[in-house]
Amino acid sequence: MLLRGLSASHRTRKPGGQKAHRLGGIWQDCPHFDDRHLWRICRPPKTENIESRLTRLIWVNDIALGCDYLGNFDIHAIDAALWVLGERPIAANGFSRVARRNPHGDSHDVCSVLYEYQSGIVHDHFGQGLANFCANDLSCRVCGQTGNARVTYTGKAHFRSSDDVFNAEVGNVYDDGVVRNIARFYQDVVEERAASDTVRRSVDGALACILGREAAERGQRLTMEQVLKENRRLPLDLAGLKT
Repeated sequence: MLLRGLSASHRTRKPGGQKAHRLGGIWQDCPHFDDRHLWRICRPPKTENIESRLTRLIWVNDIALGCDYLGNFDIHAIDAALWVLGERPIAANGFSRVARRNPHGDSHDVCSVLYEYQSGIVHDHFGQGLANFCANDLSCRVCGQTGNARVTYTGKAHFRSSDDVFNAEVGNVYDDGVVRNIARFYQDVVEERAASDTVRRSVDGALACILGREAAERGQRLTMEQVLKENRRLPLDLAGLKT
């Protein structure tokens, strides 16, 4: 089945090529969170140095520390898209902004990014983190000519085509994922396996988020080649930190 094993630590195998190809067409991932519970208390004013930012997820509010919300929250939905698609984007275009009141940081909380792939897939990414009572969501929706699927970080995942149907509830990513990761690490040590089959996708996911962040912040089309060549540094003031 295309959508088996949906936790971040469990999405290690590629989906069945025939089914993935059959679904190919339009991709949309829609991560958004309602900050009235956690994120509001994690947005305090800045102090004389960044030490106070390195706790309680406060660091996600600063692009230089957290790669923007797109790079620390939305990345899980983008990772799902890359997992199913099996390639990283070659270009992106979009727009983003800071919309929250009293942001106390430069991370953009609303973004819309259109990713381009060599295969021609259309990948529409939308993310928002505002106290607007929207239900939390961290998922990737796949819409093809003969079927559709939803890959999600939490909640119910599904796959449906003209000849197949699959539905399942995603378990606790943190508790179940830790158990699987420790078991996997133990087996790797015992069997002397040094290879990691998730490194490439992890790097591709980070690069896709950087590409999307840069394109959306500038409001222009950027290619992956341009971003890699530019190799822009994010300035970070380390003054006042204790060693």
